[in-house]
Amino acid sequence: MKPVAAGSIETAAGPRNEDALGLIVDSNVVMPYATVNPYCLAAPVSPHLAARDAGLTIELGHLTQQFATLSAAADCVIVEGAGGWLAPLNDQQFIADLAATLDLPVLLVVGLRLGCLNHALLTAAAKNQRNRNGYNFALATKSTPETLTVWHNGRIVSHGLANTGTAATPTPDGTYPVYLRRSFQIMRGLMPNGTPYADPAHYVSFFHGNYAVHSMTRPSYGHPQSLGCVELPLTEARQVWPYLSYGTLVTVTG
Repeated sequence: MKPVAAGSIETAAGPRNEDALGLIVDSNVVMPYATVNPYCLAAPVSPHLAARDAGLTIELGHLTQQFATLSAAADCVIVEGAGGWLAPLNDQQFIADLAATLDLPVLLVVGLRLGCLNHALLTAAAKNQRNRNGYNFALATKSTPETLTVWHNGRIVSHGLANTGTAATPTPDGTYPVYLRRSFQIMRGLMPNGTPYADPAHYVSFFHGNYAVHSMTRPSYGHPQSLGCVELPLTEARQVWPYLSYGTLVTVTG
């Protein structure tokens, strides 16, 4: 299904979109074009602008009806987006709202070109903010005593002492999305003096390069002593693990 297509060609059967025609060719269920592509818009611009040019308003209710028709005729319906996760459909709703309305799992596809990693991570972060699990946010403070605070849907669910990087290996300030998670990992690298290390860590959430939030056994917490990561006691790391899902924003500030 291609719910909305901005950019079409005129044919004897009416306006048609190349992507939607490709989906029809690859489908093993024959359905009317208007069911596969309910909104086929002429202008190759943002969907809400193309609809406005055509004197239309894209309605989620109509898209839901067509999706239901396809779902009744097929074992599986793959829905192709248009313009990106936050591409507007109308003055109030986005592609993200369509995915939520249809209760669809989401596959992010990114072109391999300059800027693709930034595009992918920002999209993942936006998706996390809108997912059914709610909005999560983590704040690591480098002022003594150092702490990590985690919010879920605007409510603090965890607040405790943490360790960030030393002066030789500082934790970078900024806001970053969690992009990789490991329940357990051996953290490997080199100390500032060149000595290799291999430390076991649980509940690892990478948010920027090799920087991560994870457990680490230390005699004390609340002051700089890591090699750049945000370290937590094991019990605290276990507590925040469910909230540091993919795309969760982690802010580090000094």
